[in-house]
Order: sequence, then structure tokens, then C-alpha cells
Amino acid sequence: MATAILAVQGAFAEHAAVLDELGEPWFELRCLRNMSRHFDRLILPGGESTVQGRLLREEGMLSTIRALVEEGMPVLGTCAGLILLAEHVVDDDGDGRPIRPESHLGTMHVTVERNAYGRQLASFHATGDFMGIGTVPMSFIRAPRIVDVREGAVELARVDGDIVAENDACTFDLAPFAYPAWVTHSMRLGRAITPETFRVAAPAGADEGDAVTVRVIEVLPGSVPDREARAALTVTDGALESDLGQDVLKTFVFERHHETGTFGVGFTKGFGIKRGAMASTVAHDAHNLLVVGTNDADMALAANTLAEVGGGMVVVADGKVLGLVELPIAGLMNDLDALAMSEKVHHLEETWAQIGCTMPSPFMTMALIPLACLPELRLTNRGLVDCTTFQFVDLVVGED
Repeated sequence: MATAILAVQGAFAEHAAVLDELGEPWFELRCLRNMSRHFDRLILPGGESTVQGRLLREEGMLSTIRALVEEGMPVLGTCAGLILLAEHVVDDDGDGRPIRPESHLGTMHVTVERNAYGRQLASFHATGDFMGIGTVPMSFIRAPRIVDVREGAVELARVDGDIVAENDACTFDLAPFAYPAWVTHSMRLGRAITPETFRVAAPAGADEGDAVTVRVIEVLPGSVPDREARAALTVTDGALESDLGQDVLKTFVFERHHETGTFGVGFTKGFGIKRGAMASTVAHDAHNLLVVGTNDADMALAANTLAEVGGGMVVVADGKVLGLVELPIAGLMNDLDALAMSEKVHHLEETWAQIGCTMPSPFMTMALIPLACLPELRLTNRGLVDCTTFQFVDLVVGED
């Protein structure tokens, strides 16, 4: 009998060394040409599952290997190999929803959570009793964890406790916790917020119809850094307004912890929304109240909605709340169960699309607007910060 080891990426050499010690014949699977050789067993090694899956697809090996496994070929998947085999995967940097990656084999009826045990520094050794084998030593290095076992899969061993989820639900109840009042009453704005609050007065000397050049925070999809851009805004009724034609939106950050009443004013582009407003108290690092919008009335509604519920994330349009995720615990968390929270977050994502946003995970990008340690331009409750020089700068170009 011969064993094939997938060798497109990862720790295939370590498996080969063990097979050599056992005196077992093996060869490497690197490309479709290697699939013509006879083998009875398959090893999928640790490594980067996303890379391995992509290379399997690009080399034309994915469907062939999937068919062999479905037909009953014995296969061992370690770490990344387990992720390749899993029917569903929960990404450690995603929204918690199980997904079925197109470039994975998806032949084992389990759900796997990537990097479930933390970063490399959290690596550890353990032992477990394997069915039919006995005690086996194991190492966990940024390891995945099986969080759900469905019909057709058999559990062989457990490490450090029980399975904590099964059939897409937790198998345990969380004890209630009484949070102190200062945690659940964190919206201390120190000022009333009305549509007039969001009026951005034109600079002195600017006449009706004049073009005023302002600094703009340009956010980028899937990017932590932003860009400092410029936009010419037309003075209208003595004020500067959002300009949907340029995708330039008013942006405000209100201090919400100490009732100082302070707030910063700026403009943002990149979200692409065509109506309404959105607000969030998840706004790194101070987690103040962040409001971005197309018009003053909807911006006031978004801000006051979060003030009333104790913080969270909201999308409004035309005077109505379209989507709301309440986060009354410090404006950052909720004590709802994971399924209920997941439904709220997914609905919120749908409302972003309703107001015209096409950016993936826009609230994640939005939450970084106030983080005044990342290049290039950020907005805090104290004003705009040039994060290449770490100096406050004026909104209007030329007023520094």
C-alpha cells in the first residue's frame, strides 16, 4: 500500500519523515501529473489551508481528490488538512458564520473554527485518548477546533473538556451576570444632539456658491490605513454639506464617556452611500460616538437612537431606523446569545446595502476612522489628526 502526501504547501516533510520511520512507502502530490500514480491513502498536512485549497484548484487536483475521499479513501488531515476536509469553516477574523469555502474539499461532516486556540504564543502540548489507539501526545499551534459534529462523522477524542457546540447551537447555558450601572450607562454625551448640531459652517469670507477645499478621509475596502484626500465643496446657505456626487460625507465624532460635550468634524469618502446615515459606538480606540451621513436630520436620528439604547451600530434613512444592533454593555457588547446577535448583524449588513454601500464589512472600516495612530488622516472628538506628523490640522485647507 502506498501513501500520497499533499505537498503543495505546508508541513509535508514532517509526515514523510514519520512514514520513513515506519517503513511505509509514500510519494508527494504536487501537481495533477502526480495523481496518475497509484496510492491507497492520503495525508493532508498542516500549513495554510487557504493557500493549499487555492493551489489544489489551480492545479486541477481539487475535484479528483474530493471524489477519492467521497469514495472512501482513508485520509488524515492535520491542522490545515482538517480545515480542508471540513464541510463548514468559521473564520477567526470573520463574523462568526460558518461558511463552505469553494476551494476546500468539504467532505467531512463537521464545522471547524480556524485558529481557535489563539496565536502562536498560545501554543501548547496535550494528550488525548484516541478510540482504538490509546493515549496520544498532541501539539496545538494556531490549531483549529471542531465545534460541531454531524451525522456521518465520529468523535475519536477530546482535549481539555467537552464539545461546546453541536448542531449549530451551544450545548451549555451562560449564567446571568449583573453589570454595574456605569457599564450599562456609557452614553454620557454632555449635550443635546439635533440636526443643527451637524451644520458645518463655511469659513469666514466664503460667499454663497464659492468652492471651499477641505481635507477628506478616504477609506479603502479591506484596508486599515486610509488616505488624505481633498474635495472642493460648494457653500450652500452658509454651510458645507455632504456631496454625494463626490461620495463625500459629513463625519462627526462625539466624546461619550465624560460628558465633555466635545466633538470633531470632518468629511469621509469611500462608503458610497446615497441616502441616510450610520452611527457606531464601536470606534477605536476611545469608542466614542461616530456618525457618518448624507443629511443632518438622519445623522441626528442615528446619534440619538444609539444614545437611547446605550450604544451600538445603526443605519437610518428618510427618518426611519432600518437596522440596529444594540450594544448596551459599555456601548461595545450585548448579552444576547450568539445566534440572536448574528441575525441582528446580518440584518444590519443588509441595510447598508439598502442605502447604497457596496463595501464589505463597512462597520469594520468605519470603526477605524477615529484611530489616531494609523496613517494618514483620522478624526477624533478633538479634531482632525494628520497621522503622518501626529499634528492636529484644520478641516479647511489653507486655514492651518
